[in-house]
Amino acid sequence: MKKIHFLVLTLLIFLAGSNQALAQAGSAVSMDKPTQFQAIQPLFANILGVTLGLVGVILLIMFIWAGIIWMIAAGDSGKIVKAKKIMIWSLIGFAVIFIAYGSLVVIFNALGYPTPGAAG
Repeated sequence: MKKIHFLVLTLLIFLAGSNQALAQAGSAVSMDKPTQFQAIQPLFANILGVTLGLVGVILLIMFIWAGIIWMIAAGDSGKIVKAKKIMIWSLIGFAVIFIAYGSLVVIFNALGYPTPGAAG
C-alpha cells in the first residue's frame, strides 16, 4: 500500500512540474522586472488557472483510484461502498471545478481581465 501511495505522490509531483512548465511557456505575465509589474490581474488569472488545473488532475486521479479499489475489491461490499463514495465525491468535485471555472471566466470577461488559465 505504501508503494502505491509513493507512486501516486510521485505522479502528482511529476504532473505538477509539467503543468507549471507549460504555464510558463504561454504566460501573459512578464517578469523582466519582478519588482515593477504593471498589473496583478494576469498574475491572478494564471494562479487561478493553474490551481484549478491541479485540482482537476487530483480529482481525476482520485476517480481512477476509486476504480482500482472497486476492481480489486473481490466482492468485498465494504470496499465497493468505499469506492462508490470516492467516485461520487470525485464527480461532485469535478462539477464544482467546472462551475468555479465557468464563473471565473464570466466574471473575468465582464471585468475585461484575461481568462484564468488562458495562454496568451
